[in-house]
Amino acid sequence: NSSIFGQVGYDLTERWRASVGLRYSHIEKEAIRILRQGDLERNPFNLNDANDFDRLSAGAVLFASIFDVSFHQLSGARDEDNTAWELVTDFDLTDDVLLYGSFKTGFKSGGFDVRSNSEPAPVGSTGAGTLYPANLEEQVNSLVPPGSFEFEDEQATAFEVGSKISLLNGTAEINVAVFYTTFDDLQVSIFDGTLGFNVGNAAKAITQGVELDGRWAITDDWSMNGSLGYLDFEFDDFQNGQCNQGQAPTSPNGFCDYTGKTNQYVADFSGNLAVNYEHPVTENLLFRSTLDTQFTTEYNPSQNLDPRIEQEGYATWNLRVALAQIDNRWEVAILGRNLTDEEVVSYANDTPLAFSQFGTPTWYGFVERSRSVALQASYRFGE
Repeated sequence: NSSIFGQVGYDLTERWRASVGLRYSHIEKEAIRILRQGDLERNPFNLNDANDFDRLSAGAVLFASIFDVSFHQLSGARDEDNTAWELVTDFDLTDDVLLYGSFKTGFKSGGFDVRSNSEPAPVGSTGAGTLYPANLEEQVNSLVPPGSFEFEDEQATAFEVGSKISLLNGTAEINVAVFYTTFDDLQVSIFDGTLGFNVGNAAKAITQGVELDGRWAITDDWSMNGSLGYLDFEFDDFQNGQCNQGQAPTSPNGFCDYTGKTNQYVADFSGNLAVNYEHPVTENLLFRSTLDTQFTTEYNPSQNLDPRIEQEGYATWNLRVALAQIDNRWEVAILGRNLTDEEVVSYANDTPLAFSQFGTPTWYGFVERSRSVALQASYRFGE
């Protein structure tokens, strides 16, 4: 891989500045993916061996019917040239108010999927007669849905305008940003409903929103900081999404159309707020404390957006109380996390094989740590 980047800035007036940047990248990738059957010592079975032939004959159908796996071997190479550029400008409206705007393009290079359990349609064409008996190709093809191998580069175009405002003689600051980003060939990785994950491209998507953050030094001892964001995400064209358990396909090849839907983890509103206090207790001791909360409205932690496992909106509260030497050589603190003991699912997905083999819609998920209290101590050696 190689790239070159350049940027030029210019003061248009005493208060108005602008810069232009350009990046060129050349990327080359090669990949080989082989999925085959072998023994427990990772020795592959050989079609020319009579015993292995029998095992491959049974295994090819068994793995296809239960696990949606087809034995195959694929290889590929990619050679990409991408150019991204940006235009950024800012203007001092007053000594305390700065306005800015930007227009940027970007990309994420394409590549190869190493986790898919079958090849793109038509399936079975690179494994029949090589990794399993050729006479089973039609049967395997009928049992295994198409997988993925190569995916294209992702392109993004982003617009942003905002302001940075200083208030109360510099003791407070508020920043506001409005953004709008479009994606072409957005790269997505989705559980295939059985055992594997398929990486591919959603044709188009749009994300837009508003971000607000600020901080305020209320007194010498008290301060506050926080942020609030509104986010809207929509797949503008994505017809190859993974159906959730029991959902009837709405697109060809057994997929579901995600056009008009949101994405995993997208909450309409989210933010945080913290209140800080710091005050000398004695000539050599300093007391510190921070009470903060993080909050969000509901979102879906699952890649296939199954409405049955949405995470409800929540707010978690944390507290840190510390006693430190005035020069910060040592500090002892008590930390409380998730004090209200909120149950937060950070990731969820279909349970492998549960629905595809047993018709039982079940899910698994990762739950954030419940309420916890910890003691923390630090000491700095040296001058």
